[in-house]
Amino acid sequence: GFREAIRLGRRAVNLAPENPETLRFLAELYGTTGFYGPAFGIWQRYAEAGGALDDAAKGEVASSGTQVGYARYGQGDLPGALSAYRTVTRLVPENVRAQRW
Repeated sequence: GFREAIRLGRRAVNLAPENPETLRFLAELYGTTGFYGPAFGIWQRYAEAGGALDDAAKGEVASSGTQVGYARYGQGDLPGALSAYRTVTRLVPENVRAQRW
């Protein structure tokens, strides 16, 4: 199941921590399974490793990042929420939702 896939994805990233393909695989897997915090962190690593932010990747970055931002906001962590939304606007500048928050 998905736990095995995540385990294998993390192993692949551990073996090739700067490989955009392995990072993208793990980020997509985390996002698909609803683990938005880890997904957002891996998407950031993906971008830093030179991974291409095509439309699908931008959508995933925005989705996971705004989920993280909103969760932090709901917990009263305003600096954390602001940090998440700023990261989304840096990586996906056209994302109006993150800019609004």
